[in-house]
Parts: sequence; structure tokens; C-alpha cells
Amino acid sequence: MTKPKGSNKPTGGVGGRETKARKRAKTAAARDALTLDRRSAKLEQERAALASEMAQ
Repeated sequence: MTKPKGSNKPTGGVGGRETKARKRAKTAAARDALTLDRRSAKLEQERAALASEMAQ
């Protein structure tokens, strides 16, 4: 008889834990938000550098 594989068990349900799909969605959303923050910070730096260059 083969052993049951624990990785196939769902984490959501009556226990009150989040489902794996929901965890993945939250992780992806956080990753997207972090990427957007980094991108906007980089753009702001470039704008500041350009403005200081134009002022000279």
C-alpha cells in the first residue's frame, strides 16, 4: 500500500486557513505592487536628475 502524499491535501476549508490559490493570489499582488513602487521610484529619480541637469 502506498503512502498518501501530504502535498495534495488542500489547506482551505473548515479549518479557517487560507486556500493555496488565495495565498498565491496575495503573493502575486504584493509582488506586482512592489514592482510598481520600484518603477515609480526609479522614474522619480530620473526626473529629478533631468531637472537638475536642466537647471544648470
